[in-house]
Amino acid sequence: MGMENRDFIDTYLRKVNKIILCLSWIISTVMGTLSFTVLKSEIPEGMSVLSMLPIIFVILAVPTVMFIFNKFRYFVGMFISSLFALAMISTNTFTAGTGNTSGSTLLGIILFACIVALYLKKELLIIYGVGVNLIIILIKLILQNTSAVDSIQNIFILDFSIVILVFLTKWGNDLLKSAMEKEKRTKELLTELDKTFGIVKTSTKVLNNDIASCNSNLEAASETSKTLMNVVDEIAKGVGEQADNITHINSMINDAGDKVLETQQISKQMAEVSDKAKQVISEGTESINDMESQMKIISNTVVESLSTVSDLERNMEEVNNFLSGITQIAEQTNLLALNAAIEAARAGESGKGFAVVAEEVRRLAEQCARTVIMINQVIKKIEGKTKMALEKAQQGDAATKSGETIVRKVDKSFERIHESFTEINESISEVFSKIENLNFIFSKIHQEAESIASISEEHAASSEEMLSSIEQQNKAVVDILEAIKEIQHSSEKLQSIVQR
Repeated sequence: MGMENRDFIDTYLRKVNKIILCLSWIISTVMGTLSFTVLKSEIPEGMSVLSMLPIIFVILAVPTVMFIFNKFRYFVGMFISSLFALAMISTNTFTAGTGNTSGSTLLGIILFACIVALYLKKELLIIYGVGVNLIIILIKLILQNTSAVDSIQNIFILDFSIVILVFLTKWGNDLLKSAMEKEKRTKELLTELDKTFGIVKTSTKVLNNDIASCNSNLEAASETSKTLMNVVDEIAKGVGEQADNITHINSMINDAGDKVLETQQISKQMAEVSDKAKQVISEGTESINDMESQMKIISNTVVESLSTVSDLERNMEEVNNFLSGITQIAEQTNLLALNAAIEAARAGESGKGFAVVAEEVRRLAEQCARTVIMINQVIKKIEGKTKMALEKAQQGDAATKSGETIVRKVDKSFERIHESFTEINESISEVFSKIENLNFIFSKIHQEAESIASISEEHAASSEEMLSSIEQQNKAVVDILEAIKEIQHSSEKLQSIVQR
């Protein structure tokens, strides 16, 4: 383990010891205060706690001295936790009179185990757990009046908690070691980066020297360029005129090209529009004719359907009226049959035959009434279907009217198509006009080309003077290239170092 890692661990242990000592002194002070107040006045047995306070303070003084002199760093918390755990077990044993560990005592033992776990050393936890187990077992063997089940249960809970803390301590220690390794690697990378920057500085100095050399060569090239500029100045006059003419020519050529492109596009558009228009017109004409005939058929059919459904609805109303009359007749017949049966009963033996007839009439009247009810139910279903048919017929009539509106819109569309053909004719006239302008522009181009030929002869005389100056310029350029190669080499070296 390196010096830096040891410093990190020492700092961590000192913080842990400081926290444990502060908490221990605070708890002891609170216990002492409670002993002088609550326990002394209300609980006489509290004198045992009061008598233990000086011992506790003396015991706390030992780890405090260890902390001050930075000795036995791992044993400060271990010492305090073990003594407090022993004190709690002893107090519980002698006050309760049994060897059973109470819930608060068990919780306190586990709490002190958590304090030991702060040191992130599983060995300390194992020692603490073994020691507490031995103390509990020893008390069990000495007193012989404790419940074995309770003791085993408490030991199991304690050991299970300590095992969990052992794993947590191990994992925390591994994480701590991993963090220290990463910190070490980071510092190594920073050291290597410092070395790299040193090399970069050296390479930068070389690069600056190369740049200075390049500047001197460029100054020589600048002197040569002055001579070249004088010669170029004479050429520039002729070149200026030539450039103006060439610019004018280019402008006219561009205009001509634009005109030609426009002409081609317009011609292409005219052809496409004409083909599409012819096809649309022919298809549209046929579609309109078909739509007109279909709309007539649909209109007639819808009108007839609407009329038929209306008649059917009226007929159904008449049938309902007839059924109402039949129902009334059946009710009256049933009533008459009932009266006849009563009269036949009064007549005695002479009225038996009449009673049979009356009963048969009544039965037929009831059957007729039931039949009328069934017919009425069927009629209601038919009425529902009739209403639906009427709604569909009305929707069809609305759709027919909408179709007539669409046909009128289509007719207007064909009017717009006719207007489009008129615009096409205008475009054709525009094409012919642009073509005439194109011929005139190309005649101007021919005249300007003759002027360019005369100017080119003047350029030939100045070319020889330019050659000698260009040779000197090339020599300076070669020197510049050599210096640039050195700069490039240094730059590549610098780049490779930075990318490492």
